[in-house]
Amino acid sequence: MQKGAEMPIREVTSDKKRYLDLLLLADEREDMIDRYLERGAMFLLEFDSEAVGECVVTDEGDRLLEFRNLAVAPAWQGRGLGRALVAHVERRFAATHDVLQVGTGDVPSTVGFYERCGFVRSHRVRDFFTRHYDHPIVEDGVLLTDMVYLRKSVVPRSRAELLDADRARDIATCGRPLCPSRRRGDRAAAQLEAAGAHEPTPTPYFVLERLMPRLGLEASSRLLDVGCGAGRVLAYCVEARLACRVTGVELDDDLARTAAAWSRGLRGVEVVAGSALDMPLGDFTHFYLFNPFDNAVLVAFLEALERQATHAVTLAHMSDNGESYTYWGRPGWTLLEEGAFREYPDESGSETARFQVFGCDQHYSIWRFDPLAARAGR
Repeated sequence: MQKGAEMPIREVTSDKKRYLDLLLLADEREDMIDRYLERGAMFLLEFDSEAVGECVVTDEGDRLLEFRNLAVAPAWQGRGLGRALVAHVERRFAATHDVLQVGTGDVPSTVGFYERCGFVRSHRVRDFFTRHYDHPIVEDGVLLTDMVYLRKSVVPRSRAELLDADRARDIATCGRPLCPSRRRGDRAAAQLEAAGAHEPTPTPYFVLERLMPRLGLEASSRLLDVGCGAGRVLAYCVEARLACRVTGVELDDDLARTAAAWSRGLRGVEVVAGSALDMPLGDFTHFYLFNPFDNAVLVAFLEALERQATHAVTLAHMSDNGESYTYWGRPGWTLLEEGAFREYPDESGSETARFQVFGCDQHYSIWRFDPLAARAGR
């Protein structure tokens, strides 16, 4: 799988029996499938127009959503696609449901999959398979008798759950996780240190969901992610179907190759390997910086942007100290908004407590640079 970004997850609203072969992988009785298929919401994962995974969920009332069917084609198993489908359903129904539920045979491999997705055992229905199927059902060498139910809160309850959900979103969009190893070798570390660059850290999706809509991106916009790493911001733009063009620039050769590999062939997405100081900046309308380099390099970047800008631009900067002091007093720069992220906020109305995501506040500031005002000294 080289072009994970060509594996969109879409909802199927008609002709659902067209995917019966996949559905039967999870439930071998067609008449049982017929009991929930039409009243359920079906989601399909495709690669080059081929259906490779699906799931069906039903609303059981009281904000409870149940997985009735989830299957990945045998040739595509083991690549995180099942987890990507679970994560997609979580996001899709986060505003309308509190709990996800699944009933399955008491098979270690299947139960283990859902537990790795954050589900915990809830209850069981005795003799379900012997009462509802007219022949023995065997899975992974296990004769199924009881139905085991597992449940999961839609809202993440810990930093580990949040990062796991982010990983699943990466896989759904890019075909691979985008969080690089902290230890990638002395050569990569030396390259970053010599250039005054920091270790790339992917922005959590919940931050991007709250921050990016505030930038005023339009179809005509061009966004540059400075220090894009493996491409988390690019992945967000693809997943959110933003109409703007987005470019990532990354100094680390290995990470740049990773971002270029999964995004290759995507319209409006580009990855540049190298330094942002060497790039032409005049055509970009928006910039995103998540603590990409030391302050001295930041000053050099801003000076390059000020020299090249021919129109007003919007820039968002995030770091543990905000670095707003670098922008204050520079002609042409106006602060539009600032704030901080540290905890994952629960905005669903449930009683799930907040939890810490970052070790310290990650300050953000959004700036507008007007080259005409800069030339006038304002």
